[in-house]
Amino acid sequence: MIESMAQGGPSHASGQVQAGDLLLEVDDVDVRTLSLKDIQTEIIGRTGTQVTLTLQRGKRNSPHKVTLTRSESLALPALFMVTRDGGVV
Repeated sequence: MIESMAQGGPSHASGQVQAGDLLLEVDDVDVRTLSLKDIQTEIIGRTGTQVTLTLQRGKRNSPHKVTLTRSESLALPALFMVTRDGGVV
């Protein structure tokens, strides 16, 4: 789940990513079972390249894709993971 975005970063500037969004995929790779470090590896890339995030906002909304252009000042959205038993990682 995305906790917050860095001011001025691609996700914040796009206006399409919000705190509370659930991150499901990065470039069509299902991240729901990946570690936080592995998710960061999927998101980080060469400046000027694009990354597509699949997000779900709220339990009733359908997932949607957001394509962002990576920037030099890319700061990863603050993420935390909720385990199946309700724990937070």
